[in-house]
Amino acid sequence: MGNEGTAREKKRRGTFTSLSFSASLPGDVRGALAESICAVKYSSDPLADFRESILEVIRDGGVKDWEEMEELVYCYVVLNSSDVRCFIADAFLSRRLRRRDPHVSSSVLRADESFRHRQRSMKKNIEKLFFTCTRWQVEETIDLINCPYHYFCDSAYRGDYPPTVDLLVLLFAVSSFFSATAFTLREFSLRRSRTEPCIGSFKRRHLLPSGPIALPLVVLIFANGQRINTIFPLSRFGPALLQLVYFSALAFRNRAETDIKYGVLEASTVSGILHASLRLDSIILPYYTGLEALTESYFSGVCTSCVCRRDALAAGGSSAAYRGWSKTTVLIATALCSRMACRIVGEQKPALLIRLTLEGVSWLLIAKDSFGLMLVVVPQGSLPTTVVYAGLCALILLNFLRMGFNLSVSVAEKHHKKEIIV
Repeated sequence: MGNEGTAREKKRRGTFTSLSFSASLPGDVRGALAESICAVKYSSDPLADFRESILEVIRDGGVKDWEEMEELVYCYVVLNSSDVRCFIADAFLSRRLRRRDPHVSSSVLRADESFRHRQRSMKKNIEKLFFTCTRWQVEETIDLINCPYHYFCDSAYRGDYPPTVDLLVLLFAVSSFFSATAFTLREFSLRRSRTEPCIGSFKRRHLLPSGPIALPLVVLIFANGQRINTIFPLSRFGPALLQLVYFSALAFRNRAETDIKYGVLEASTVSGILHASLRLDSIILPYYTGLEALTESYFSGVCTSCVCRRDALAAGGSSAAYRGWSKTTVLIATALCSRMACRIVGEQKPALLIRLTLEGVSWLLIAKDSFGLMLVVVPQGSLPTTVVYAGLCALILLNFLRMGFNLSVSVAEKHHKKEIIV
């Protein structure tokens, strides 16, 4: 059945052939076709521009011979792929049907929808391959002028987890955000105590994103984050989750009863933050590397992922808007270590000054990273991403307001005590 259908399709295409391609296509149009196809070799989305070029030539040149048309296009096409040949065939066939019989509009629409769907599917598969590639291999090339660096994807991640896993991660992230927000609002209370706040039988540290329960889950999520890529893709939302952990670790101090217990909790928090930042880099760096390989290169046609570049391809590319392992991570870990030192040796003036300085600089870096990410995602027009990073920025502003409020209350209390003594 499949062979008979193919034979009928070839026969139908053959009925549209009356003149040779060379005779039907003017020389200037033929030259324009060659120039247009050469130009789209350096386009970030060659298929879209290539399709428009082909349709324009078919419309203006009166192409009638499919076999020579296919042969000519195949010589210039950027992607040596059967999918590209199919979509050119559909475009040519739909245009010929439209010109030959104006009463077959439904068939034309179905043909147009077919190659559009195939084009979208092919583009999506190529993008997924590039974004999940873990290792780009460089090959020797003989064309040192046009293709000095030739890369192909040597290995990629396995398939994505089912959407249920993404949904669970999303619920965990939302609950962590609301937990941090609730405890931030609670810090506005005037009656402060040295004991750790509790909700029922749970202490605050057990409910925070940086606590001994949630932080290991964050590390586990990031360790498998390459396959969490459907409802809640961590390549886009992972930085927000790590920033939330940073926020929680700095905003809420552990209030353990003994110094040993306090030291163990802080040390585990520092270790968890360092591991989480490294795991996040294993998610976002391949994404940004693939993004640069896709947008700043052109396909060589040797394989699906084979690209030519003018410059060497670096890990993370030049467009990486965020990195997990950064100076922010190092400063936050140092600030937490200074808290441990002050708890053990006492908060003398030099030690207290160092701790406050480290915490202040860490807060500035967290705010800088969060607002920088916000400025990157807003122009993309994605509503979920914008909501996530806007909520993170609002939480940071709320915490700055909380710190200013508590500072003013502390100054007022000291002033009131001085008045009583006088």
